Amino acid sequence: MKILKKFLKFSFIYVLIYPSKIVLTDNSQKEIIKWKRIDNSSYELKNLNWEKIDDFNFQKEINNKINFTEKKKKISDEFPVGLIQLGNTVPTAHTLQESLWNVYGDQVFPITKGESGGSANQNYSIFLNSGVKKNMMFSTFFSITDDPLHKKVSIRNSQPSNLWLNLGSSLKYKFFDGEKVDFAIDTALEYWKVKSGGCNSGFGSIGGSCESQSSNIFNNNIEPVVNDNIIGSIAIPTTYDFSKSLNLTLVPKFSYLPDSQGNQFGSGKFYGSNFGLGFGLSYKPHKKLKTYSSFYIPLTGNNSFNQDLIFEKKTISTIGFLYSFDAKTAFEGYLTNSYGSTPSTSILTLPSSNELILGSRFIYTPGGFLSKKEPDPIKRNQYFLSNLSVNNTFLLGYNKILSELDISGGGSFWKRLKFGISDKFDFDISWETFSNSKKGINHFESQYLSPSSNSARIGGKVLLFGNNSNNSFNGALRLSLGRKVFSDNWNGYFFSELINSYNVNSNLSFQLNPKLANTNELISGVGVSADYKITKNFTIKTEHNIAVENAENNTTFALRKSFNADKFLDIYSSNAYSFIDMGQLQRSSNQKYGLRFGIIF
Repeated sequence: MKILKKFLKFSFIYVLIYPSKIVLTDNSQKEIIKWKRIDNSSYELKNLNWEKIDDFNFQKEINNKINFTEKKKKISDEFPVGLIQLGNTVPTAHTLQESLWNVYGDQVFPITKGESGGSANQNYSIFLNSGVKKNMMFSTFFSITDDPLHKKVSIRNSQPSNLWLNLGSSLKYKFFDGEKVDFAIDTALEYWKVKSGGCNSGFGSIGGSCESQSSNIFNNNIEPVVNDNIIGSIAIPTTYDFSKSLNLTLVPKFSYLPDSQGNQFGSGKFYGSNFGLGFGLSYKPHKKLKTYSSFYIPLTGNNSFNQDLIFEKKTISTIGFLYSFDAKTAFEGYLTNSYGSTPSTSILTLPSSNELILGSRFIYTPGGFLSKKEPDPIKRNQYFLSNLSVNNTFLLGYNKILSELDISGGGSFWKRLKFGISDKFDFDISWETFSNSKKGINHFESQYLSPSSNSARIGGKVLLFGNNSNNSFNGALRLSLGRKVFSDNWNGYFFSELINSYNVNSNLSFQLNPKLANTNELISGVGVSADYKITKNFTIKTEHNIAVENAENNTTFALRKSFNADKFLDIYSSNAYSFIDMGQLQRSSNQKYGLRFGIIF
């Protein structure tokens, strides 16, 4: 074996040095080499001058050639999403790779019910991060929360409405990149609109009319106190790498925040600037999984206020994980008491309370490497793709787009776009207009699915396990955020569906899907369905949703005509209120008949 290894190594080096000595030929294209003698050649052979070169490292030159290929392959194959922060509050000294960029959407919401019921005080944010050059990362972001204060404020006549709207950018520069330790500076500048009292119907302060007014936090005046603030933060994170899997980060951080707010309708004390120390640990037990925990201890200034509107200092704690589904898509989940979603406001707790909050984040990195030299590991089936009221685990595939249009009796219709942004993830957006029939409206339909109203949603489906092959069990998760828009209220919800499919073969598949909608009250049910391809171009879909809590039973039957691999038409009969998220768990007042057309690009 040692002799064989030496022979292979010698052969490889020989090829690098004398490539012209090796001739590769195809047996089908062999040609006879004919030599021709040339007399009186004009070329003259000059005397060769041999010169000694000192300190030439032959082995190093060989290694450089080998390492170039290995380095290129390593960058292409690795999962590019790293931990650039340990929760929103504690940044690390790590940055994105040069020329790599990603975008993520984030949502946080408290575990306990608030004064307004359900999971009020949700904070949404979206970030765009770019590795502009080596060791430098630039980010832009937007964040909004527009719900009433979480806990009851006893000293006010009505529960104050609250609006935080942030728009800003940040720059992180790693000024020392060592073998074990990195130092960076992380700065942010933000516009922060703060509104207390009045009404926040719609998207912040726009949209539908208010059903009621509320006191601001400074007095019982129902006129709002609105301020436009310029805030910022600066942090100097130090990250020490114990190994490739274990890292420690220490970071002093200063956040510039206003110490008061007010206008002609009221004024009073606010958070004020804050200086503190953060530290955290990250551990990577698997190449796809990263875990972390962090703490931030405020030393000066306040970062929380309670039900009595007393400002105080609270330690911010976070524990979470980041899981990469593939090189382009990842999901981050965490538990924290940090409510602010931007660099400067991340040190702040839930308004009027200090309690645990759930956070979720989907991260998309377009530059992540997906090898197309190997066969697609996920099986595709255009006959079963995109169900109606009960989803399945089949996906579009990378770089595919599905456009759908649905029209049903009573004036309901919806439009949906799905994007295959990786092999394992479909991203989708939809717009739905509900029926104008008001017969038999239940409690939840009146709040979220009102007749003659519109609903917008954004979501995605990821394949958790399996590859949708024949005789296989497969699991997927579908998550989405929806909101009633341009109507009397802008009520929103969070929807999740755990999809479990058993694919008998390419002609038959079964689903069993628990579903949960998080609104003012929890709505839950279980979807069961079957897909059966009866002929080459016709497929039957039968779907039924079983009510568990605050839901209603409903049934859908559809016949699909597939014109080719890229076009299909569904003819269906259903008594589900709608096919988008929460509507799947409610029953329509009458039987509906409709058409759905889909085309794949």
